[in-house]
Amino acid sequence: MRRILKWSAGPICLGAALLVAWFFELSTEHVLVLAPVIVLGAAAVVGLLVLWAAAARDSLRGVRRRP
Repeated sequence: MRRILKWSAGPICLGAALLVAWFFELSTEHVLVLAPVIVLGAAAVVGLLVLWAAAARDSLRGVRRRP
């Protein structure tokens, strides 16, 4: 893993948690307790988006190659 990713992961997770606190108007204490759930949920959503994008890309490639 690259060093920059290691150093940036913590602030990114904290920023995501504070963004959720602001967006849903929750107290910071509740959000920091739920931070692992927020991070895992965000990772699942991003993973699904990447999976769908890859499937769409492969599907479009298959359509272009067919005569």
